[in-house]
Amino acid sequence: MGIARSWHRSAPANGGRLSICREEDPSLESHGPVPLSSGTRLGPYEIVPPIGAGGMGEVYRARDLRLQRDVAVKVLPAAFTTDRDRLARFEREARALASLNHPNVAAIYGVEDASGVPALILELVEGLTLAERMHAAPMPQSDALRIARQIAAGLEA
Repeated sequence: MGIARSWHRSAPANGGRLSICREEDPSLESHGPVPLSSGTRLGPYEIVPPIGAGGMGEVYRARDLRLQRDVAVKVLPAAFTTDRDRLARFEREARALASLNHPNVAAIYGVEDASGVPALILELVEGLTLAERMHAAPMPQSDALRIARQIAAGLEA
């Protein structure tokens, strides 16, 4: 898979919602193999290609077969499934996301279990991450201000 990636919430360079974005972190390669493969079923979700991996999770595109939509599935790296602190942090993330309802924050749809590995089912936000947008070309001030307002609104939630 190449360089592992650290996933976190990002500014909405994709038109309005905070999304999961990535930062390269070569130190994350040692967390073991990706636990899910294309075609794996996780409740009503069918895993398709992985999106990336990082310190707090491995993220996959999946198809919600009941509702006929694509979602993001975030699971803990296999090496952390027995780490109580990491599990607690993952659960806090799920509760924090569930407590938010804001147009600038991607939604959490639920929590599943992948053979003993907890998984968050999240809104899949398409488009460039803020980091990708910033590296693509200089950002006009009006775009930067619009994005900053969206970040602030999402953080206020």
